[in-house]
Amino acid sequence: MANPPHNAPSRWLAHWTLPCALMLAALAVGTTPKLVGDGGEYFVYAVAMARGSVPPLTQRALADGKSELASADARFQAWDTDAATIAGPPGDRDFVHFWFYPALAAPGVAVARLGA
Repeated sequence: MANPPHNAPSRWLAHWTLPCALMLAALAVGTTPKLVGDGGEYFVYAVAMARGSVPPLTQRALADGKSELASADARFQAWDTDAATIAGPPGDRDFVHFWFYPALAAPGVAVARLGA
């Protein structure tokens, strides 16, 4: 009985990787960005961290992040950030959600802001 070639999985992977990657890229390019759920909180955190702020956010950092968010998505113009945050040290506010994911996104946000 003949053994299958050892490079069969790598050939299969090479054969399908490029078409799948191109399809995913085409789908990503064709979508409209949407903020859903708690996306506004993560957006504000990522923008603030890209500017050098760390949680809890100062009122200024929170207002700047909200302003940038509202310019990207008009639904957030009337967003009450005081209701969405918890009071921290005097004057600072902190969102309920953990800031780890926005911290991962912050370097990319900083690079993206360089082009804006």
